[in-house]
Amino acid sequence: MARRTVCVLLLAAVLLAGRPLAAQAMAPRAKAILYSLAIPGAGHWYMGRTSRAQIFGAAELGVWTAFTVFKVQGHLRKEDFIEMAEVNAGVGDAHGRSSQYYRSLGLYLSSDEYNEIEVEIYARYIYPDDPAAREAYIRENLITGDATWNWVSEDWQRAYRLRRADSDGAYQNAKYALMVGLLNRLVSAVDAARLSARDEPAALAEPGSPTTPALSFRLSEDGVPCAALSTTF
Repeated sequence: MARRTVCVLLLAAVLLAGRPLAAQAMAPRAKAILYSLAIPGAGHWYMGRTSRAQIFGAAELGVWTAFTVFKVQGHLRKEDFIEMAEVNAGVGDAHGRSSQYYRSLGLYLSSDEYNEIEVEIYARYIYPDDPAAREAYIRENLITGDATWNWVSEDWQRAYRLRRADSDGAYQNAKYALMVGLLNRLVSAVDAARLSARDEPAALAEPGSPTTPALSFRLSEDGVPCAALSTTF
């Protein structure tokens, strides 16, 4: 009975001791993952993997450089097509307008044409038997004042459409750059976790530090199951 009690207590002690050891082993991995999610390559730098850290860091720098370039391109091209609208279509102030307004500028040669097709005809379509509602819709959506336009030629309107498409494309590329940046963080975190998991056994086996306890089971002389624990210090 005494041997059986000793074996059970030994097994319980081993299981309890394994928990802090596991927590200690997971701490560096968790840090590497969090650092990599914050700044790609930071987790590798934390682990001493400077070459990989430089690769992910360079990719992150490239992502933000591309994002900045595309945002600047989008803004400059937007200023170009706004200037085209003001100079060649007579818009009083084209800044701060909605995307629908800019799209309509490229579709209709004049705001009168837009008002007739997009507002008046559509109002008659959605309110065929309600003159009051139809008139209210027209007053609410009619293009008037400094928002009106009249292109001097179809060539200038075509140039406007192309410049606006270039601006939208640049802004879209900026969004793609952010997506690449997110992917770079995820790849960096996964790679850091993989390397940390591979390096942990070697770190635990360094001279002067205890190795991971090896647990084996056997039967005592009187047939009682026992746990045997072996480690080095």
